[in-house]
Amino acid sequence: MINKIGVVIEQKSDADPPVITQQRVDVIKAEVERNGSRKIDTAKITMPAGVRVKTNDIVSYIQDEVSLEFLTAIWNFQGSYRDESGFHHDGEINRAVNGAGADWTEIPSTTSFVNPNTTAGNTTRFRGNYGATFDAAGEEIRVVDNARLDFSQQFDIIIWFKNMQNASLSAPASGNPKMILFAKHDGTDGVEIGLEQTGSGTGRAWRIYAKLNGEEFLGDELYDSTDTTSRAATQDIGLIDHRDEPNGTSSNGRPRMIRFYRDHEDVVKLSLDGLVDGNDGSTPCRQVVASTQSSTRTTAPLYIGTNKANVDGTVTDNFDFVGHIFQIRVYCGGYLNEVDAEMLRIANAQPMTMKISGTVWQRNDRIDRTEVSVLSSAKSLLDAQINSTLIPDNLTSANADTEPATHNKNLFSTGQEVRNIVQTMIYNLDSNFIFKRFGTSTQAVSGNYLAVGGFIPNLEILMLISNQQFLTLPTKTFLYEYGDEDNNMKTGYIFDSKDFVMTERGEDDIKIINDLEVFGDLMKVRAPPLKLGQIPASLSPDPYPMSVTFIRPPINPITISTGTTSAASTDPNDIVSPSKYRIIPETKTLYLTNLTGLSSSDYLWATQYHYELTTDVSGAQGGTGDDVRHDKRQTATSITKYGMHSRRLYIPQLLKKGDFSSFSQYFLGEWEEEKRRYTVIAPFLINSLRENHIIQLKSDVMKFPDSSGSTTTYETVRSIKWQFPECITTIEVGDHLYDSFDIIKGTRDTTSHLTVGAMETRVDTA
Repeated sequence: MINKIGVVIEQKSDADPPVITQQRVDVIKAEVERNGSRKIDTAKITMPAGVRVKTNDIVSYIQDEVSLEFLTAIWNFQGSYRDESGFHHDGEINRAVNGAGADWTEIPSTTSFVNPNTTAGNTTRFRGNYGATFDAAGEEIRVVDNARLDFSQQFDIIIWFKNMQNASLSAPASGNPKMILFAKHDGTDGVEIGLEQTGSGTGRAWRIYAKLNGEEFLGDELYDSTDTTSRAATQDIGLIDHRDEPNGTSSNGRPRMIRFYRDHEDVVKLSLDGLVDGNDGSTPCRQVVASTQSSTRTTAPLYIGTNKANVDGTVTDNFDFVGHIFQIRVYCGGYLNEVDAEMLRIANAQPMTMKISGTVWQRNDRIDRTEVSVLSSAKSLLDAQINSTLIPDNLTSANADTEPATHNKNLFSTGQEVRNIVQTMIYNLDSNFIFKRFGTSTQAVSGNYLAVGGFIPNLEILMLISNQQFLTLPTKTFLYEYGDEDNNMKTGYIFDSKDFVMTERGEDDIKIINDLEVFGDLMKVRAPPLKLGQIPASLSPDPYPMSVTFIRPPINPITISTGTTSAASTDPNDIVSPSKYRIIPETKTLYLTNLTGLSSSDYLWATQYHYELTTDVSGAQGGTGDDVRHDKRQTATSITKYGMHSRRLYIPQLLKKGDFSSFSQYFLGEWEEEKRRYTVIAPFLINSLRENHIIQLKSDVMKFPDSSGSTTTYETVRSIKWQFPECITTIEVGDHLYDSFDIIKGTRDTTSHLTVGAMETRVDTA
């Protein structure tokens, strides 16, 4: 197990420009927590004594199903083309070719990934994951050369893919002899892996193909979807059909695994789904390459989805792959043993191999070990406080790649989609983050949106309005995901209490809210003149309350004048000095304290005063409904069931009545009932889950709380903790297990909401 766990430590020198060094180090002990939207991901990692590591170094924790010894690069294609080995072999696409007006960039195009659980791709092994999609010419991914990418000696390349090109080659170009999945080949040296079309007429089919330097390796050309004579008809070994049956209803709708490797005896093998494929006697897939023929390391770029000749335009044929690639693994300087290779074939798909990457904030050196504490790289976002300094520029025309929302500094224009506002905020807070959205949600805020305060509160508001979820990956990728979890994020995984320990089932009521008042920055409306009553002959009682009270608690500026029974005086000399009265806003009453210079034949008028604009201010009182920054509502059934759970939220980000109304409605819908919470412990390290995944819990003993007392329930993964060397995975599903951290945080947030932008009065007792 120990060689399946490791960290990569990245350090920068003080030189200008800095020199970056990376080293992979074994791990003695680790506790890694992914906390979803609750708080920043953290890790405590123990390494051997003498390891060179200091505060502010970047530490990436890698946890895999197989040995990490020769791992050089791994792409899981979860919303970006970034490498999860810790060595930054990050991919990029040619945005100029894709019509975006830019050159090679890490920013993905809007159609470059297949979504979870869609019939157009990953409905079987990778059903809860994303994958890179290649459905048109020019969508290749480029990885710049790096000395670690050396295929001149031992190597191992494993690719999970799904072919979506039919054998008639109708697109992207007719006459396509090969489709290349992976290539680092300069025309003389290097490797190339893909599919080759073979046969003719109804007998045409795809077979696997690879090239090492100048030698080609081919799979069995007899495998065809119409073949009834070869072993393909019964074993389905070489059948690489383009058909895309949903949910794995047919075996030719499933992803396939190509492996191409060179061992210590210079034996080179090409296999499909774990079997060496090429037994027709023509060009076998197992060859011995003499060590005297070992090539030099090519410095050509690495391409995914095509080859260098295709990108350079030096060939007339089109080698672009059409289909999906879900994962690519590259090992250089060695190769996987057969046990590990088979493990990768049968193990559940990983959404991420790198579990956390972040900066060291604490280090402790002991005699026999070094301990570090790590905060996720997402800290740059999740801890950010947004203001006009962090979003300093005006953007009048949206940039789809980076800032799709127009804004005047941190004030976003009216009626923009939530996803565009989120992406624009992220770009301004940390431009190293890749933003990737999935789904078709176009929910927009109705008015202007003011991005101010903590990034997390802003994100919670926007996610609630748009019914979406978010996830930050260790590769500094931000996923804006579906709200429709049941249809899109189900993994198919079943956690049965016979095999897994369900230590806890319960609910927490600290998050229940059924009486909600939401308000934004103070909006004042000028009320019409109000006759308060006749001035008394004497102050009895003293002070003397006027007979007519204000309709609502009045807010400064306030002007009191004398007048007749029918109208207030317009003479400035008739304005009453504030020293002669005082106003109690809570009771909406004006009290006279001095009658000097006042006549009992006159009447007292409030000629200028303001109300706070709330939902119950009518037009007759000076209000206009669209400007209301306030909403108040309750859920009677929840109050009856749980008692009153009140919350007052200050939300300066929203500026229109419609957004306050929508937010409070969604908020109560989310929190009016307690959340089911389950803790599941697995006695091994689970690498195939992440937050937002949907799993099924099953127990014949623990009945799940629905009307029928069901033995199963579908729940959302909220947080995951991995512990090594204990080899334990703890999963919180349904809701987080709240503790004192959440109580303190909730109290702090509530206090902050009441003190920041506090209202002049929120009390109305009269």
